[in-house]
Amino acid sequence: MAETPSPLGPSADWRQAALALLNTPYLYGGTTPRGTDCSGFVLQVFTPLGVSLPRTSADQARAGQEVDPDDLQPGDLVFFDTEGRGRVTHVGIYLGEDQFVSANSYQGRVTVDTLRADRYWGPRYLLARRILNSPLASR
Repeated sequence: MAETPSPLGPSADWRQAALALLNTPYLYGGTTPRGTDCSGFVLQVFTPLGVSLPRTSADQARAGQEVDPDDLQPGDLVFFDTEGRGRVTHVGIYLGEDQFVSANSYQGRVTVDTLRADRYWGPRYLLARRILNSPLASR
């Protein structure tokens, strides 16, 4: 028997998909649950839900619509400059309450981190993009 898609659409399942990948090992260039990098993690979460995104974090930073930092909603993509060169080098998915989930090389796995209050991530935050247009993204 075929599984019925969620009537709420992609935004209903992104959080479950993202959190199911917690502790997946970090692997540069990886796009699978056996090993993933940050943009590969984003693809693993959103592609099965019908959201088409580019492969790299720099290209993903041009998808969707830009979001004011004070208007972040769960499901928004958050982008960082981890090299200090003023360009996007890392992406995560905003969870709400100043938290985001991403695959990062520092911890070597997919983790949940604090966004603005964190002394590492806060100063490296660059921008956010909204790729889910549904108001249900905040659920």
